[in-house]
Amino acid sequence: MSRRIEKAAEPALVSSVIANSLSLVRQVGEATNLGVLKGFAGVALLVLETCQSASGNKDEATALAQDVGQLAMAVAGQVEELKDEIAEDTELLEQISTLCLQLEAVHLALKNLFKRGSFTWLLKQSQDEVGLQRLQRDIKHAIDLFSFKSSVRLQRNITRSETLDAARKGRIIDQITEVRQIVMDKIKAEQTQELPLLSKAVGPVLPREPQYFFGREEPISAVITTIIAPHTRKSRDSWCRRHWEDECRVDGGKDDLLTAIAGPLGLQGDKLQKKILEALGNPEHRSVIVLDNFESPWDSTSKKDVESFLTSLCALDTLAVLITMRGSERPAGVQWSRPFLPQLVPLDVPAARKAFLARSDCLEDDPWIDPLLSAIDCVPLAIVLMANLAETDSTETLLARWRDEHSSLLHRTPYRTDSLDTSIRISIRSPRMKTVPEALTLLSLISLLPDGVDNSQLAAIFPSISKSRKALSALWQTSLAYNDGHNRTRVLSPIRAHMIQHHPADSAHRVSVLTYYMGLAGLSADLGGPHGQVIVKRLTPEIGNLHSVVNLTLDSSEEVTMQPLLREAIAAAINLSKFIRYTYLGNPETLRLAGVAANKLGDPILRADVLYHLAWTSLTLSTGGQESDPERLCREALVLYEENGNVNGRAECTWLLGQIFKTTKRGKESKGMFEQALDLAVQSQSKICQAKCLSNLSEITYYAGDAKKAEELSQQALKLFRELEHLTNIGMTLFLLGRISAFNNDRRAEALFEEARVVLEQSGARRQAAQAMTGKGDCAFARCDYRTAREDYLKTANLLTDNGLLESMHGGFAMLSMGMVAVCLYDSAEAKHWLDEAWRTLEKTHIASYGQMHCDMSYGDLAFQEGKLEEAIKCYERALRAAESFGYPEEEALCRLKLGTLELNRARPWVGVRYLIVASAIQRRINDVKGLSQTLVRLGECFAADGDAATALLFFRTAYPVCRKIEALRNVADCLVGLGTICGDRERVLEGAALYEQTGDTKKHGRCQGLLKNL
Repeated sequence: MSRRIEKAAEPALVSSVIANSLSLVRQVGEATNLGVLKGFAGVALLVLETCQSASGNKDEATALAQDVGQLAMAVAGQVEELKDEIAEDTELLEQISTLCLQLEAVHLALKNLFKRGSFTWLLKQSQDEVGLQRLQRDIKHAIDLFSFKSSVRLQRNITRSETLDAARKGRIIDQITEVRQIVMDKIKAEQTQELPLLSKAVGPVLPREPQYFFGREEPISAVITTIIAPHTRKSRDSWCRRHWEDECRVDGGKDDLLTAIAGPLGLQGDKLQKKILEALGNPEHRSVIVLDNFESPWDSTSKKDVESFLTSLCALDTLAVLITMRGSERPAGVQWSRPFLPQLVPLDVPAARKAFLARSDCLEDDPWIDPLLSAIDCVPLAIVLMANLAETDSTETLLARWRDEHSSLLHRTPYRTDSLDTSIRISIRSPRMKTVPEALTLLSLISLLPDGVDNSQLAAIFPSISKSRKALSALWQTSLAYNDGHNRTRVLSPIRAHMIQHHPADSAHRVSVLTYYMGLAGLSADLGGPHGQVIVKRLTPEIGNLHSVVNLTLDSSEEVTMQPLLREAIAAAINLSKFIRYTYLGNPETLRLAGVAANKLGDPILRADVLYHLAWTSLTLSTGGQESDPERLCREALVLYEENGNVNGRAECTWLLGQIFKTTKRGKESKGMFEQALDLAVQSQSKICQAKCLSNLSEITYYAGDAKKAEELSQQALKLFRELEHLTNIGMTLFLLGRISAFNNDRRAEALFEEARVVLEQSGARRQAAQAMTGKGDCAFARCDYRTAREDYLKTANLLTDNGLLESMHGGFAMLSMGMVAVCLYDSAEAKHWLDEAWRTLEKTHIASYGQMHCDMSYGDLAFQEGKLEEAIKCYERALRAAESFGYPEEEALCRLKLGTLELNRARPWVGVRYLIVASAIQRRINDVKGLSQTLVRLGECFAADGDAATALLFFRTAYPVCRKIEALRNVADCLVGLGTICGDRERVLEGAALYEQTGDTKKHGRCQGLLKNL
């Protein structure tokens, strides 16, 4: 077929309706002498004619022409409505002028696309296709924007006319309705009569795969599997030859749904349902139809008719139907595929990050991206809109703006795909929500609760909502809330923000929620007691809600009428600070707000109580900063207690100052404070404060080297704690007694650590329970039972992980212990992994230097094992400098011991002896028996290597009974091998080899086998 004949056979793109519309615009322009109207008509006609003459990319050109035609008719409708007054409507004329400029740009782009020769066109066909689609997108946006501004202008005109009499208002509304109906009839007639039928042309035009699409692999795979699975391989090859996707933005129910489906099928006229079912039921073809936003027709007044039609569609064997809709309820009457596809949830953080970075120009290592995504709950629409804003604002600024502006920040145009608020309003105004008015009230209240609500506690939390269960069901069905799979109903962050800003809960309903959660916070007062574990389990899922509700009360401006509630909120904030100290869960900011509220009330004791707990919490968390200076806060509280004669408060503050001094290495001041606090506690008859002071004095005495006195003090404290049934302090005192027993090489230590762990877990003090488990592992480590130690350390890490504490200081030391034991078992890969994790975690804590010093020692051991001696020396020397600088004598001696051993390995025993002599002197001074026994063994090895057998024998014989007593099995083995080698005693070497094998020292066991051949 020739090009001329082929062109003649095409349907006209410039229909009579469009031509008449443009003619109307031009005539009004000539009559009113408005060049902008004449210009618009002319350039629109040029674009349509250019599309008509396109020789390539016909489908894209046709689609573009259709959109330009719709734009022309929309403008014509406005011009016709206002033709007598249009010269005065400057706003409309400015909009049409802007459209002129856009159409001129489109026309220029089209000329550049279609003026090329056939060969050039063939090479750049796909590139042209993309360009045409981009132009079509711009025109669609122009239509949307013009329609929106027209409706806004229309609304404004209606508002102005409210002062007119009723008859005139009726005429205006009738005229508006008539104009709208005329324009709509023209559009429908144009679509029905003039537009080419897709099914008779090139087939349905499907949307291309989104460019930025992450995190939905599983649901897509499930959909594909569900559609394809029932068919044989042969039928699968021909499956999905025909696809249709309809976006159901219609609100008219079944009739509009039929029209939307019939269009892509090329169907028209009467009895559309029958025609659709016949077309899709054709046994020669298999088809897939996707109905997007199906809730629009389904929630209409013809719901049953829509369900009946959907049932008929789904009954066709040749058709697969996929619907997407808001909410959890499925249309009735359909045998849905099993298992049911789960509701889509927000993206996970990695997928959300990819989506955000793909749409923005932010750097991948931007530290504010993850907090920003978490703030919007990784909701896809929110991510897209936030990424657009990131073109002009930094992520840090956007996070601050989100906290101030909430959901209104994410608004581009008033359409649901460009505005978070609009999308949320569509669901809030849905028929389902209107039938249950209580649902909006319930949603406003749940929006105050970031952790959602326990579904079994609805009546207790919301006693003022009579139909809470029915209201909850409506929220699920509209996806305004969702069930998280753990029997809790949650509301996404953007919806919560929208509700708080636009639909705040009234005070009557809010007070019942505040009362419930502040009562729940009161449970924290019993932490440490027999029910501590249950309390922690009960409060942990609610911790965000508790802080949110208490903060809301503390921020209340109703100072007089809310005083009783304000006092309760301050008490709740103090109780929540106890929960923070136990679990590291929660936000200390609530306690700071309580301090401000206490100042308003003018109660000095209440203010002192807040300061005391804020100081203690700050010390526990080591938050740093001027506002979190524990000593300053504690001294402020102490002054208030002294001024008001509160002896018990003075005792508690003095005890806390002792804790602060102990933490900051002021030992002498710390001991004096504990002794002073003990006297005050006796004076005020506070047994709990007495017991705490005795326990702390026991710990100080223990570190001073008087283990016997330390044990006596601990036993006194333990007796008082048992009388009070304070399980946490009982457990911690047992833990200290375990450390004292371990120091004395008493085998009861492990039993004491195990009892401490059990008691601490029962009390809900899981972090401290992990410390007790670490103590058990340390006992096994000291006797060189490294496999058992690894099991205990792993249990510690798991316990901390289960409670979200692995990234804490205690988690860092647990990982360090795992790394140390892996070094001793010659597992280099595992050792490096744990040491790296420990370093990363500990460097974020207030004891980073101490933790990294121990990491350096273990890194040195690892390098030593791998033969990297220079690297090992650097690690040991770095650790030695830290130990000397911060005053850690035990670690200083250990570093010198390691350096001495390394020099022995370098065949420089005389250099090694210098390090070891200094190490032994430090260990004797601090009574470190375990460290000294190992140093004596290494001295024996140095003298043996230097040829001084007599001195070497002396050191081995001195070290052997000490190593036996403390059960340091590898040191015992070293002694046995040293003695056996010097004395030629084969049995001792064999015994040493067996101990090496028992403790997992494969390298030394191998050396023993070589020695035995020479004995």
